[in-house]
Amino acid sequence: MEPATTTKGIGTAVKICVNLAKAVGPFFISQFDYTKFKYLDFKTKQAQTAGYAEYFLAEARSLVDLKTEQIRDSLNKTGLERLKAEENITLITKEINRLLVYSKVPAHVRYLEGEKEQDSITSTEDIISINETWLDRFNDLASKLNEDWRQDLLAKSFAVEADKPGAIDLETLFTIARLDQRSFYFFDAILSSSLKCYEVYFLPIEENTFALTIDVHGTEHNVGNILYQLQHTGLLIHGDSLGVNLKAGALVQFRYHDDVLAAISPTNCSFPGIMTTRAGSALAALCCTASTETGITIFNSFEEKLIERDSLHKRYSLKQ
Repeated sequence: MEPATTTKGIGTAVKICVNLAKAVGPFFISQFDYTKFKYLDFKTKQAQTAGYAEYFLAEARSLVDLKTEQIRDSLNKTGLERLKAEENITLITKEINRLLVYSKVPAHVRYLEGEKEQDSITSTEDIISINETWLDRFNDLASKLNEDWRQDLLAKSFAVEADKPGAIDLETLFTIARLDQRSFYFFDAILSSSLKCYEVYFLPIEENTFALTIDVHGTEHNVGNILYQLQHTGLLIHGDSLGVNLKAGALVQFRYHDDVLAAISPTNCSFPGIMTTRAGSALAALCCTASTETGITIFNSFEEKLIERDSLHKRYSLKQ
């Protein structure tokens, strides 16, 4: 059992780096001095976490060289020796994939040192440790999947889980694992045009919504076709009775990047829309979407709908 210790001053960067050390293995742990790291200032921690990314990439490059050597040697082998060489190549490939994912984790570190102070005396392990089952599943996925977009999602999920263990459930990891690239781009395009209502993404349905054309990674598709392409994923849901319900007198806020519509309806009313499911909302939280002209148009159109129903309390910008 680890001795009780004060966690005052332990922040996101510390948590993630300790969990990186735990996840990657003994050699990395030997390079990481936790007792010194937690007292470093912001810029030094930033530089050190960036150094960890370079370390992972350097390790991956060395393994690429080893893999090339193993492939060359395997050509001269037969029988069991050939099978053993191919097994080694597979193991090296998995480790390269895993290191490439971990190399992207420091880029997702959110520095919250001033907001994370705690005065209580508690076990450090209780606060910063990722669940072993979660970590095993994560490492398994990281070693198998090597597309850039999936590496980014896995890296961010690790950073979030390291900062707050339990924030990313196994179902979300499963969603990342089973999603194909085309479906991910379709889903990302819907998110880029949707409003955020608390943790749910909401695309209001109007007369021309399903015929609306939006950009999907450089190609144009209408919303109806995108929904058809995504129906097997379980990430989105829509129907005549589905949407956002406003209760009389209750405040509900709709956000599109920095712009927010605060709505208070005088009566109970509803707005039909395309919504993210529980799995879709969890995945959306890991995605980085960009503001689009289509999204801005949808936001402005929804503002008009709220005004028509005398439900717009105010519109404001988070930049103000």
